[in-house]
Amino acid sequence: SRLAQRRAQQESLGTAAGPMFVGITCPQGGGKTTLVTALTRLFSSEHKVCAALSIDDFYLTHAEQNELAERHPGNPLLQLRGNFGSHDTALARCTLEALA
Repeated sequence: SRLAQRRAQQESLGTAAGPMFVGITCPQGGGKTTLVTALTRLFSSEHKVCAALSIDDFYLTHAEQNELAERHPGNPLLQLRGNFGSHDTALARCTLEALA
């Protein structure tokens, strides 16, 4: 598998095999969750450790979202969660760094 090839290459170079991050994007209903579920099961069947995260895990809190909406009353994209700017990017970054 490519994962085994990657690990062998890193071992031959004397470097530790770090985590592999995979990003998936597509429209709502496009099968992201189905694909992630299949990948998680595949890695598990090969006794690999796998963590699955979603951008939805990093929404601002309700209070933070309300504050953001109040600061930008003329921007309809910031009135509701889910749009660019309505995520806790610092939390997402810290989470990814902790996993690395």
